[in-house]
Amino acid sequence: MENSWFPIAKGMIHDEAFRNLTSTEKLYFWEVISEFNMSGGEFYKSDIWFAATLNLSLEKIRKARAKLAKMEYISMIPGTQDKRGRKLATTYKGVKWADVPEGEQFSKMDRTTFNTMVSYIGSKFTHDDVACFVYIAHMIWTKGGVFASMTKSEFVGVTGIPKSVNCAWNLVKNFEFQGGDRLFGFNDRYRSVEFKKINTVLYTPERIARIENDIEQRIDVLRLKSEKKVRDKLRQEGHVFSEDLYPLYERLYKEKHNNTPDYSWKEKELIALGEPAEVATALRIYFDSGLPSNRKTYTLASFIQGYKKYTDK
Repeated sequence: MENSWFPIAKGMIHDEAFRNLTSTEKLYFWEVISEFNMSGGEFYKSDIWFAATLNLSLEKIRKARAKLAKMEYISMIPGTQDKRGRKLATTYKGVKWADVPEGEQFSKMDRTTFNTMVSYIGSKFTHDDVACFVYIAHMIWTKGGVFASMTKSEFVGVTGIPKSVNCAWNLVKNFEFQGGDRLFGFNDRYRSVEFKKINTVLYTPERIARIENDIEQRIDVLRLKSEKKVRDKLRQEGHVFSEDLYPLYERLYKEKHNNTPDYSWKEKELIALGEPAEVATALRIYFDSGLPSNRKTYTLASFIQGYKKYTDK
């Protein structure tokens, strides 16, 4: 993330198909424009990075990417897997409105301000709020950078966001600079809205490092969720994983004795016995076997000690 800006073309703002996109789709597209602009052209980025950045699910990013590609707003090659099974990032080869035609009006979206607004999605702002901010900044910029006004119906029509006025209020109320200034001046009149000069967020390496660190943390969370989703699907198909073994033992024990065992300290020994599916089968055989006269419960220690005889059955 660098201290610069990316273009918001007037043609994009007034494009009906673009206006009809959801706020999440617009924000994803603006992130793509920002990255394309900052890279000077073709760039590589994973879906999970966009999902973490915009506080969205991987599914929503993939749907947005496919939709924008179909609309010919972006040209890209979806990420695949290499020979080692590692996931490769999507290649973005072209982005509509990334280069504004000569003579066409555009506004300069301050990248640090935009990235800061996006980083607050889910805490201070909604996706609609941040999308609305881009429209407000564009309107002020193209009106000379000082003042812009319109009727409320026009405002909603331009943004495509039904609660645009509420979004404007959220932006003003939920972000305050150290000196007390707000993102922009705002007057909410009976039938119209007025906006005054945008205040930009100061670029500092520390601020960007915080944003990038937050993104990395969300990437880790999304990866865990993705892995869990894959494993849950495999479990439905009958696959067994090492972490499933002790919960299986607990469940079988409770069915037999109507209470919960406390042998979790031996879980590592249980996992070390062998392939999870084989150990799970042996556990079921163990609990289906009758107890010797000198034992009252199906202890985990007894199963581990006699594991081989349960695999031979």
